[in-house]
Amino acid sequence: MGESDPFIQRVQDVMNAPPLMVEEKESIQHTAEKMVDQQASSIVVVNEKQRLHGIITEKDLVQRVIAADKKTGTAADIMSASPYTISRRAYYYEAMSSFLMNGIKHLPVVNEDSTSQVVGMITLSDLLKKQNRGKFDVLREIEASSSESLADVKFAIYEVLGHLIDDGIPILHIMKVVTNLYDRLIRHCTELALEEVKEEIGSPPCDFAFFLMGSGGRHEQFMMTDQDHFLVYEEPAKEEDRQTNDAYFKKLGEQIVYWLETAGYKRCDGNMMASAPGWRGTIDHWEDRIRTWGLRATNENILLGQNFLAFRWIYGSEKVRDQFVRGVSRQLGKSKIFLRRAAELEKNVPVPVLDHPIRALFRVKKEGMDIKKQALFPFHHSLQILSAEHGILGETPEEMIEHLKEKRVLDEPFADELLYAYEVVLHIRVTQSWDRYKLEEENSSEVSFRQMKSRDKEALIQALKAIRSLQTKAVATFGMA
Repeated sequence: MGESDPFIQRVQDVMNAPPLMVEEKESIQHTAEKMVDQQASSIVVVNEKQRLHGIITEKDLVQRVIAADKKTGTAADIMSASPYTISRRAYYYEAMSSFLMNGIKHLPVVNEDSTSQVVGMITLSDLLKKQNRGKFDVLREIEASSSESLADVKFAIYEVLGHLIDDGIPILHIMKVVTNLYDRLIRHCTELALEEVKEEIGSPPCDFAFFLMGSGGRHEQFMMTDQDHFLVYEEPAKEEDRQTNDAYFKKLGEQIVYWLETAGYKRCDGNMMASAPGWRGTIDHWEDRIRTWGLRATNENILLGQNFLAFRWIYGSEKVRDQFVRGVSRQLGKSKIFLRRAAELEKNVPVPVLDHPIRALFRVKKEGMDIKKQALFPFHHSLQILSAEHGILGETPEEMIEHLKEKRVLDEPFADELLYAYEVVLHIRVTQSWDRYKLEEENSSEVSFRQMKSRDKEALIQALKAIRSLQTKAVATFGMA
């Protein structure tokens, strides 16, 4: 797979298994002997149920045993409790990123469905032996970037994107990898904003959560777009604190916008950013805003709501995130008119179905289409309507499809069709945009049929049929034929 290898390999493919383990009650002497016998630089400490409890490294032995002249005790006495872990299904580059970000050299590998069940060990030295250090410059560049170097990170991510496209990696996997890198960049910008605000007016007065919308929220960001995000924070403990809290998060929202702009994200033309009063507030504020969208279900409010429903939590308090999602679900349940009006808009703008034979298709005047407006947006809007109606919020498109399948809203064959359709349309969108970027042409979501291979045209025809079926299903949910 060439340059893409570290971005597509799973941790389970490169980990050391089984892991070296010792029970927490074992003596320090026995623990050290076990590490020496196995020539291991670390050992996992487990409890009597064989669940992860801690980790002991060579450094721990030096500092906590030799330097401290500790001759007796147990593994539990010298271990580092609650160590960082990584899922066996995580990607190679995610492990490398964890090492770089957290300043560690050993990662216990756990099962994806149980973070306490250790199945292997992966070390920084193992990874560096297997791959060229230079391939991970992008990770170092993100975490170490400052106001002077922040704008250069974009090009490092673009280089990764180019390798993945050139190596023919499946598009949904490309989106996961590249969006993950952008997420790290956005979190870094958020932390830089927090540092600035802290120096000026102090720490956050209450817990908060930061969310992305649009392509970033959908895990679809492959090249930098404009900013789409919002802030949610707790209700004040005392009413007299409200003004102070609002002023703090106004400043934080402004600083987040500044740092993201420094990194290369344009300001949103529609001002849908945390710096704007309407896109930050307490949980009660957000419930009121959603209620307003329902009461005044104008086309403009519906479009705002559709962009909002592509939200995804990226930073801050998980508690605030969960409270917010519950509040959104509660208000959408009360404001059925909002989802109904959104479905009406979909009914009025059906997805084009290019069901002519290919040769006939290219004899007519229609030589292309806006893949974003005529395919991706209807796909997302219809999926969001169905998902919101069934209480599924804050998820990526793939996750929404999986949850709708679990709830038997979609049967398995149709769910597979939708995933295929999504991959086809996204592949066309990304590859044509990337080609334009390399040619230094202006970016556009217009795709030319003449530049497409025959098999891609045929795949697009089938994809549009599936998306139109999804659109029809979303409309029918509200009793509209």
